[in-house]
Amino acid sequence: MRSERTMALEFQAETLAEKYRSFNKAVDDATSDAKYDIKCINYDETDMDNLIRIEVASRRKKYDFILDVFKCKDTLYALRAIKLSKWLIINDEYKHIINPDYIHKNLLPHMTLKAFNNLMLKIRLTLRDANRVDEFFYYLKDKDLKSALKWLPYCSVELSEEIIHKFHDKITLSTLEKFRNQSNCVYIYCKRNKNDYNNILKALNILKVNNVERYLEFLFDLIDASYYVDKLSAKSTKRLIKRCPHKTLSDFICFLKIIHIPTLVKSFSSEEIQEVLIKHSQSKRHESLYKYDKLKYFVACLPLEDKLDLIKNVFIGKIKPVYSNESDLRNSTMIRCLTNMNNAYLWCEFLSFDDAFQELKQFIDVESNPAKKTYMLCTLLSSTHRNYDHIKVVLQYYVNSHLHEGFKFKTQFLQHVLHEINTLKLGADPWNLLNILFYSVGVYSKIENSFPKYKPNPFIIIGRHRRSYEKRKLQSDDIFVNCIILYNIIHNIDIPEILLTKFKHATFKEFNNRITDEDKVKLFKFLFEILNSKLEKQDMKDINNFEGIMLTIKNILQLFKDWNKKIYDYPKILTKIQEVRTFFLHEKYDCSELDNLIKSMKFKLETEKSATLPEDLCMNVLKMNHQDLFQLITKRDSSWKYNRKPIRRFFSKLRCYWHGSMAAEFKRIRLNTDKPNWDLPWGLFTEKELQELLQQYFSIQDINTASKEKIEIAKHLHLFRPCVSLETAFNLFKENEIQNFALSIHSLMYNMDPFKVCDIFIKLQYLCSSCKKTSLQKHCLKVALKRLNYEEKTNALKQMWKMTDNKLSRFLVFQETFALLCEATDSPIIFHNWSVLSDFIDNLTEYEDSRFIKLLSNPKDIPNVILPEYCETVQRFFKTLTDITHFQEFTKKLMLDPEEKVKELHKILTKKHYSFYWLEDYILDTSSEKVQMERYEKLLVPLICDEKIMLSEKQPFIEILRSLYRHLEYKILHGKVVVPLAMFTDIQRRLEERLPFYENYVFLTSGRLFLGYLGLLDKNSKQLIDDPDEITHQTQIDFGVFCADFLDDEIEKHFPTIYMSFSDALTFMFHATDNQKEMHFIDAILSRNPRAECFLTIIHDLPRKTYRTPEDILFCGILEKIRTHPSEEIRMLYSNYFIKTDSL
Repeated sequence: MRSERTMALEFQAETLAEKYRSFNKAVDDATSDAKYDIKCINYDETDMDNLIRIEVASRRKKYDFILDVFKCKDTLYALRAIKLSKWLIINDEYKHIINPDYIHKNLLPHMTLKAFNNLMLKIRLTLRDANRVDEFFYYLKDKDLKSALKWLPYCSVELSEEIIHKFHDKITLSTLEKFRNQSNCVYIYCKRNKNDYNNILKALNILKVNNVERYLEFLFDLIDASYYVDKLSAKSTKRLIKRCPHKTLSDFICFLKIIHIPTLVKSFSSEEIQEVLIKHSQSKRHESLYKYDKLKYFVACLPLEDKLDLIKNVFIGKIKPVYSNESDLRNSTMIRCLTNMNNAYLWCEFLSFDDAFQELKQFIDVESNPAKKTYMLCTLLSSTHRNYDHIKVVLQYYVNSHLHEGFKFKTQFLQHVLHEINTLKLGADPWNLLNILFYSVGVYSKIENSFPKYKPNPFIIIGRHRRSYEKRKLQSDDIFVNCIILYNIIHNIDIPEILLTKFKHATFKEFNNRITDEDKVKLFKFLFEILNSKLEKQDMKDINNFEGIMLTIKNILQLFKDWNKKIYDYPKILTKIQEVRTFFLHEKYDCSELDNLIKSMKFKLETEKSATLPEDLCMNVLKMNHQDLFQLITKRDSSWKYNRKPIRRFFSKLRCYWHGSMAAEFKRIRLNTDKPNWDLPWGLFTEKELQELLQQYFSIQDINTASKEKIEIAKHLHLFRPCVSLETAFNLFKENEIQNFALSIHSLMYNMDPFKVCDIFIKLQYLCSSCKKTSLQKHCLKVALKRLNYEEKTNALKQMWKMTDNKLSRFLVFQETFALLCEATDSPIIFHNWSVLSDFIDNLTEYEDSRFIKLLSNPKDIPNVILPEYCETVQRFFKTLTDITHFQEFTKKLMLDPEEKVKELHKILTKKHYSFYWLEDYILDTSSEKVQMERYEKLLVPLICDEKIMLSEKQPFIEILRSLYRHLEYKILHGKVVVPLAMFTDIQRRLEERLPFYENYVFLTSGRLFLGYLGLLDKNSKQLIDDPDEITHQTQIDFGVFCADFLDDEIEKHFPTIYMSFSDALTFMFHATDNQKEMHFIDAILSRNPRAECFLTIIHDLPRKTYRTPEDILFCGILEKIRTHPSEEIRMLYSNYFIKTDSL
């Protein structure tokens, strides 16, 4: 049997590709050889031997061996094993291994951070069992929420939707793109992030691919809320309609502002278009549909008879409409459009040319405004629909009747002519007429005219192809000159000298596919001769004309590029370009634009070898085994740095495939010289060679001597493979050498066992004590804690806190614990972290580092749920300090003293404009009802008892209540604060005792309604624990029932017209509620089949400023119930309030 080493040594291939093939063949042979024995990884053997073992073990599914390779310190082997471990991840028979618990306890302590991260990435990209992915999500959630959220697209749908509800603000768009089509996750994200305008617009594109139905639903919500949304292209519109075959044209009309209308109307029949025009003729929401810029596309697709009837009788003739109850296209459209059509001549474009000519002549004859007359003439040209016989008629008419128009208006007409038609197809007679116009605007004159920039005519008929932007952005004079020259070349007409002097560079690439091959030859020859003659007249070494020379060369290269010519066919031009470039580079001029153009044309100029990039040289060595290049590399010691990434990859290939030849030669050249260069290829050294280096330069005899060699090795310890252990690095240096080893230790910490973080932290404290720098300790904490769960993190921090008395180290531990508390989002973790931090605070003395006080004084990121306890604990610590000012400043800054709060509140009330931005947080942000009532009694009870405020100046107190109402629901559902039922019950009792009932009915009733709403919210939040949207929705429905019963009782107690005051109280209640939530509340009232006064209340309260569409089922259902009510009073009020703004 052949040994492994023999197999590896048989790789006698020369190039990298051949090496790959030989390696694959060796793996195949070993796999098929039943006698091949897989031995453990041996760092003294070559990479080829070890990689073959990994490949064979993976094919044979030897999971014990693969797990051992995961743990090895050589990242090459570990990453290769991970790459081949798909079978280990997806097969259920190995799920006892690939699960968070096993990985955390058995693999994590022994793996390098890079290998561990790669393993987790491999699992995330491979595993598709939702239940198993859920386990990994929960495992990572407590360690690193940001990393955990990347797993969300592969979790179960229920978990994904729940997490998006909770952490929608932390999910990235790249994660969002990976969600499966069948889930509603992207839609939920959009709904929850509705106020994040920039992210919503990006998420819309994801939703469009993910779930088109939800996309349209959310798109309508954005448009209805007056959000700006990017317009859809023709391609996007077509794809959207194709993916929604069940939707009608009427369903898409609500997207009129953003959809591509020409594509939309082409996708539906003329009958549907006609039906839509009739249906929405009286809808205020769709008023824009009946403006010319949108209506023209719909009219163009109508049957011919209806189209002509509308244009002649409605838009042009403007005959008087006949009002009737029947749905008639002419009358319905006419009633809507009569006020919109100020430029009736525009519709002539849709008539036959003869009819359009006659109609437009009448408009032109009576028009006195020359600008408007020009637009009419442009419309007349558009009505030809590119019929060149009709074009000749229009040009003849213009020459005969309008040749003496103003210069500006003739120029505008000419611009439109060139934009609308292909002048190359004009015959001799039409061209002569056009030439007369060119003469009349001075194109053939030597005097430079001030031509305006070209602006395309806004009146473009349907289906017309737009000209190239390159043509449209030119000055009018350039367009006219280019047009004449092009026509003359194609038709073999001599070009006047004056036009040649006016001609500026143009390649005419837009005509490349519009002319014959013979015409192409003529045109290219003309353009090349002009540029070539210009280049020959220029002195190539004239420094003062650098820009002119470069412009000519770039124009020539651009001409070659646009006409697909090879520059090698023009050797004189190529030589001249090379000479110019070499000369100006030597003179230190910037030739980057020219180089970019050369690169885009994919041809090379002969340059010095030194200009070749090092990466290219390296790859050529491996791909071609070029000995000359290898010698060049080995000689350029001074200019090459090993830590450059491309060079490192090169050396990795050398060690793996050329370990006995080029790699050995490289090390020999670098080391065996009189002046060795210590910028060594560290990755080429094996573990044995590393030990020899360390023995040579870090021997016991000269451990105290610093040398250049020792410093260089210390700086690059992290680059050796397999990686050096932290313990080895710690044993190599003493306290005063930390600056030499800092970089290596910083990198080596990524490979440490996170469960040994305490010992390493204390070791670093001792080693860094002389320089008093804590950056390594801080980095140690960050790297280790990121890999532990929250209980392991706090246990490690508590252990370090007990083990050290060093001020700097204690502050680092405290700072990290403080950060963990601020980052926590789940209540159990928050309380767990707070218990640790509070113990640390209680253990502080006044001799601690001064940064403790600064950190504790800034609690803005502390979770609200433990903020009161935090403030009390910090106050208690500040009281123990000798310097009492810290306690005073902290108390004043956060206004923790109730007396300070009272003073602040009274100070605000004395101002003309008052804002209570802090009051709601102070009173509501607490999980303790006792604390809340204490604050309430200190702050608000004195105000209620103040007769001046309550009897004559209630407005400040009303504003206080508004601020509490406005944010309370969000705080209860998202901040998990105590529901202030006791506080608001006491407020209502005191108000009812002090205020006259009938004078303050609206104010008092709104309080009673709010108490009812708060009780329902409390009940539903306990039953529907983790779904804020469902809690709000159910509370609105329950509150509707509550209000219906409440109004019944009020009418029985008082009188029927009290519903008007009741409606005002509701308005106060819903001041901060969006329309859709209010719709559910109103629908719930009507579901009780209430008395007429309830309907009258709803008519007063139902929002009318937001135009709703017939597709809004909930709103239309409410309107239908009102419209069909038996009471004449209700039906009449319905007509007055709603019939003018919406149509059913």
